[in-house]
Amino acid sequence: MVIKLQGTNSAAAPGLTNDGADGVVVGTDSVDISIAGTSKVKVDSSGKVGIGTTSPSQELTVYGSDPVLSVQEASVSSQVDIGTGTSTGYINIQKADGTRTVQINGNDESYFNGGNLKIGDGDLVIGTSGHGIDFSATSDATGKTSELLDDYEKGTWSPNFRTYSGSSWADVSFTTNPTTNIATYTKVGNIVRVSLWMYGFQTSTSGSAYAAIGNLPYSCVNQQGAGTVGYTNNTFSNENQNRCLVSTTELEMYIENNWATWADGSSASLYITAVYQTA
Repeated sequence: MVIKLQGTNSAAAPGLTNDGADGVVVGTDSVDISIAGTSKVKVDSSGKVGIGTTSPSQELTVYGSDPVLSVQEASVSSQVDIGTGTSTGYINIQKADGTRTVQINGNDESYFNGGNLKIGDGDLVIGTSGHGIDFSATSDATGKTSELLDDYEKGTWSPNFRTYSGSSWADVSFTTNPTTNIATYTKVGNIVRVSLWMYGFQTSTSGSAYAAIGNLPYSCVNQQGAGTVGYTNNTFSNENQNRCLVSTTELEMYIENNWATWADGSSASLYITAVYQTA
């Protein structure tokens, strides 16, 4: 084998090679390790290192056939592969027996074989509506229609007070406006729980039938929910537990009387909790 020191003091590319095919070639502000006349490792003028490419785009750029990068442990044959697949990209972690324990690919899919997924700091984000946590591996009851938990949220809502005048619904008028202390909801999947506490009010609206509170945070399957109503009237100092029926977008309260009958004092209070299914 012949070892040659290429170039001269004034040349731009001196280097140490054997017959100019294999070796180290120093260019203008760059260094190449060449095999069979082709650069395999390059350090460019900015200090970026390219393996399999002469134009590294990052501090370390690895370019090659799939997988692009593989880290293997010789004693147990475990490995980590980073590849391009069919233009999607992926990361695989594989045990010595060939079992794939983790796969993260460019189709936004991740696979975990056994064990737990732990997020030390941050959230598990579901990026597309209609997706969530799938419990299909669990046993099923007769009549099961879905095992996908696809939503969770909590917040506040703005109640609208209405009464039935005998032939139609109308908004309630107040002599003393209520103070709303709590008007919150929690939604898990398609089940919504609403809570309301308001106090210090008196109505000036008469009604011959039902009292109702509308503007629920979600529309419901008609008459697919119910709850309890507690109210206090400062004139009679009474407190009763009665039922409310969730109908479309309203809580229709069955409290024996209408708004004017039980809220004729100057400081009535109302407590409601209801659970219903979204439409």
